[in-house]
Amino acid sequence: MSDSNTVSAAVSILSVETAVVRTQQILQAAYDGKIIGLRIHPERLQTAVSWAAAEVEKNYPDHQIPPLGCWRHFETGEIDRWGMLAGARGFETAEEMLRSAGDLAVLSAVMDVALRPDWTFVEPVSGVAFEGALGRSLATLAMFTAGTFSAEPNDPLRVDAHALIRLEEAEIADGVQLTELEDGSEISQLTALLRRLGETIGLRPDLFELEDEIRPGCLLQNLSLQETDGILKASNIVDGLLDGLSPLWQGGAMLDEVILGDTWQHEGALKVGLASDLVPFHLPALAIFYSLIEPLAWVGLSVDDLEAVPGLANLEHAALFLACGAIEFETDTSETSETQALELRASTLGLLSELAQKLRDKLDADETSLPMTCVQEGGTLPAGRLIARENPEAWRKASKILGGGGVFWLPFRA
Repeated sequence: MSDSNTVSAAVSILSVETAVVRTQQILQAAYDGKIIGLRIHPERLQTAVSWAAAEVEKNYPDHQIPPLGCWRHFETGEIDRWGMLAGARGFETAEEMLRSAGDLAVLSAVMDVALRPDWTFVEPVSGVAFEGALGRSLATLAMFTAGTFSAEPNDPLRVDAHALIRLEEAEIADGVQLTELEDGSEISQLTALLRRLGETIGLRPDLFELEDEIRPGCLLQNLSLQETDGILKASNIVDGLLDGLSPLWQGGAMLDEVILGDTWQHEGALKVGLASDLVPFHLPALAIFYSLIEPLAWVGLSVDDLEAVPGLANLEHAALFLACGAIEFETDTSETSETQALELRASTLGLLSELAQKLRDKLDADETSLPMTCVQEGGTLPAGRLIARENPEAWRKASKILGGGGVFWLPFRA
């Protein structure tokens, strides 16, 4: 295969449409009994719908659910941390603000990595300790506020390629509150990942450079130029993220020399009827996408066709479907495989779409009033997090399956 053909094939594999089609094919194969040891019980899905609906009613009784994104973490404790930062910074233009918010959204998703289970982050301002994804988000924000990732001393709220490339392990350890004794490997891996982010965006000035600045947020500003009547297509945003950032996430499948990010090889693809053995999920890129919806709205741009973008194939959603019994692995072995993790994530994504529609029916809503981003933020993700406390066995099983063949940048050990 020639280089140009390889790139063309990679673009097709990385597309949102491919992710949706491949995961639906695996779910259908499970429905049809073609995947040994995996069973789907659609009649049990209603339990998960009820759990998600209960979370919506508890937290958003008016059903006015905000979009999924890092901004929810930055508002924890009813403190609008980003709003205060942006106000203090006093951005002169909407474009400046959009670029900074884009920097932070990308950075937050990249730093959402696997750390030891008992890790916590003590927020310097409040003195409160936070764990898991929330702790990682607030650690990211604290470092962003301090200018750790800025190449301009007088402008801390930015992420520059040159600053990323020069990061030292000691800066990361101090900022994320890690210790060499307990977290030596994680410190090295996170530092390397952030340096690689700098290298990745530096290699694509067509996407990440504006006005002599090379920053992740420049992609968002460049994409905003594609708007038609103030509207951007969701799939175009995701495709832009995948085009520019997929080489960042190493460890998954490759097509010749092209890194495919959060894409994995299914060893039994032909047996289950897949046209290809490569199955993309794009969890980190989709996390970035969902965090970009609000910054675009802040500058007067809306995102169209949100339902073309799949949800997150993550631990919370996998645990949710294992706990309600909609997904069942008939054998429980001590060894897990990359293929088993792939099948769980694919089935999870397919069922998430079905759950979303059932939840809309239950709440008398439609895709416009309750898009997937809000289904996840208000319903499925908080319901999934409850599993860790209320059904720890299901949570442990999901963690074991997903963590067994995982990589550092997939936060499945959180």
